[in-house]
Amino acid sequence: MSLLKTNEIQNYNGSSLTLTASTVSTSAQLNTGGNISVTGSLNVSDDSTTRTNLGLGTIATQDSDSITVTGGSVTGTEIDLKSSGTTIFKSDGTTAVLSESSGTVTLTAGAVLVGTATQIGLLTVNGTIASKGYQCHSGVGGSYGGNSFNIYWTGSVPQLWIDATNIGNIQVSSDYRIKKNIETQTASGIDRVMRLRPVTYEIADYGDLFRADGIVRDGFIAHEVQEVIPSGAEGQKDEEGRIQNLRTDAILSVAIKAIQEQQTLIESQQSQIDTLTTKTQEQDLTIASLISRIEALEATP
Repeated sequence: MSLLKTNEIQNYNGSSLTLTASTVSTSAQLNTGGNISVTGSLNVSDDSTTRTNLGLGTIATQDSDSITVTGGSVTGTEIDLKSSGTTIFKSDGTTAVLSESSGTVTLTAGAVLVGTATQIGLLTVNGTIASKGYQCHSGVGGSYGGNSFNIYWTGSVPQLWIDATNIGNIQVSSDYRIKKNIETQTASGIDRVMRLRPVTYEIADYGDLFRADGIVRDGFIAHEVQEVIPSGAEGQKDEEGRIQNLRTDAILSVAIKAIQEQQTLIESQQSQIDTLTTKTQEQDLTIASLISRIEALEATP
């Protein structure tokens, strides 16, 4: 057993011992009622005994299911979620169970907040969420459907996608600030309207999305409208992964132009009618005058 040399004892005041030795070795238990401060490294051969002597107990090797932190915070620690659940103690004294099974993480109580301390819903995110799709249900208490939807901004219009099918645009913007090369229509509206074929139809079973409902509707066939009014429908006939939809603003603009042309024609015809009516009235007066003169001549002996 090595003894400390007197020149290695820097200070001892009855309660604190300061050593200047470069290495202190002991095979016995080191007991102290105060603190041990080491400026270099502390090397021991018995990890379990050292943890006990330092007041750590067995926490360094404790199973993740039974670690309890009563204050402060734990950082840089990986928590292995068990399928049976890992209990989380919340600041309000309640608990929640965080569990994992087949890649699904479940939180039995509370809410998840990301980038914010203000809760709005069970999941509140102050930022952008990237998702492959969303599943919703009908109304408040309806069941969830099996289809996912997305809204994609093309740079000019928002598209509605159901699974891998582009259903069409959600809305039509008409602000002058997003338009250029604006010109008044010159093609005949009446001619184009007369070429359209209004139809009645029922929704048919098609693909995984559309199901027949037996309801008779009025409308048009998209590609037929497109043949007459190219901007009257979007998509192409039989395009894979795309359902054609009508652009009602384009169709309406042509219909309005047709009404304007009809009104111009009606006014022109009305003017002609008015002219003919005036001439007829003048002729009636002339005829009446002639008849009066004839009658006067016949009455002369």
